[in-house]
Amino acid sequence: MIRDELEPGAPEEIANNPMHGPNQWVDGLPGFKETCLEYYEVLKSLGRKFLPAFALALDLAPDHFERYFRQPTTS
Repeated sequence: MIRDELEPGAPEEIANNPMHGPNQWVDGLPGFKETCLEYYEVLKSLGRKFLPAFALALDLAPDHFERYFRQPTTS
């Protein structure tokens, strides 16, 4: 599972928030971490592009869902 990459000591980690924590990476696989994080960011960006369409389909303002995705719990 991949989540947002948190810095050690991030408030979410310190609070033991179960939806936020450090990623655990395998040693000895050059480029694996970078590739996974790039893929994760692309998918997260794609998902955010759907938010205005979902809002408009529900007769809401296009930015209605933005506030719920400031600190996403995607993985």
